[in-house]
Amino acid sequence: MSIQMRKVIYNNIFLNTIIKSIRNLGLCFRGLCFGGLCFFSLSIASYTAPALAETVMPNNTIGDGKAHLMESILNVNNPFQVETFSVPNDYASIMENYRAQYLRVSGFEFSGLHWNTFVVIYLNRGGLIYRNNYFEYVRVYLENDDDEEDLEPIFQTYKRGTIVLKESFSSSEGKPGRALYLTGMIKREKGYDPQGEDWEYFMSNSDGDFMMRGSSADTTIQKECSNCHSNVSDRDYIFSTYYSEPATLK
Repeated sequence: MSIQMRKVIYNNIFLNTIIKSIRNLGLCFRGLCFGGLCFFSLSIASYTAPALAETVMPNNTIGDGKAHLMESILNVNNPFQVETFSVPNDYASIMENYRAQYLRVSGFEFSGLHWNTFVVIYLNRGGLIYRNNYFEYVRVYLENDDDEEDLEPIFQTYKRGTIVLKESFSSSEGKPGRALYLTGMIKREKGYDPQGEDWEYFMSNSDGDFMMRGSSADTTIQKECSNCHSNVSDRDYIFSTYYSEPATLK
């Protein structure tokens, strides 16, 4: 990878980390992924729900039933034990009670690429693959000196049946706010989507109502999901830019 590309990637991650410290000033970052590069624009505005909520979501797509929960979640001992999202009925058999059954691989992370929301990431399997790909990403793209010889990352691919879920919350005063939507990727059987390594994408509101669903052949999925994820096809389409090591509490 070229030095210029590494600088672009590093700068995007740097922006993503400093954004928390300036959000209270009323500065709003907008993220856009295009052609493998991620661009950010800065405008002075009060922080609101992501732009996607204004463009592709009907007015009733953010579930009313769970909208108030985040007001009290941060006051409990373990906010990840609170059931904030309902899963779509079609996925109930494989996602029910995912917060208890899946592996959580991040805390609340602010994501400029995910419509300027706080996200929490879960996997039903493949935690070691996700961990490996995260540390390879750090080793090659973040810690590699400009003067060093180019390094090649050793990324791994996920097994069929892997489910990656990402909870999205609005940003409120520098911390997670309302539960907005649940996005996910499911690695389907071979041949489901040969052009997209057989990943199915979906998005639902906090009450479990589908907002979009399909493969990379779907034009809406292309615009909102797969075109950006295709930029990390070497990581099997999963960004893995956030990771928190599970802690053992005594």
